[in-house]
Amino acid sequence: MERKYWYLLGLVAIIVICVVPFIVNPDAEFGGADDAAGELVEDTGYEPWFESIIGDLPSETESMLFALQAAIGALIIGFVLGRISKKSPTEKSERASVKTDD
Repeated sequence: MERKYWYLLGLVAIIVICVVPFIVNPDAEFGGADDAAGELVEDTGYEPWFESIIGDLPSETESMLFALQAAIGALIIGFVLGRISKKSPTEKSERASVKTDD
């Protein structure tokens, strides 16, 4: 099978995985693990040791900070993977000479 068909098959699989839960149970509440953990902690009667210096942030600001954190992490991972996979010119010439010697 050609490569483009594998990509198409993968795309269809991703779409099916994302859409099927909404079709199977349309009235479900898909909450995150953070929400469930927060509710569990609140139910135990836990009181924080200190208050935040900044105070309560609006949800838009929290979302922006979370997206910023994700972007910085993605940049670091991309940089590291790029440095690992980067081939120096000497390595390329050595590989080329090894292939021609065979």
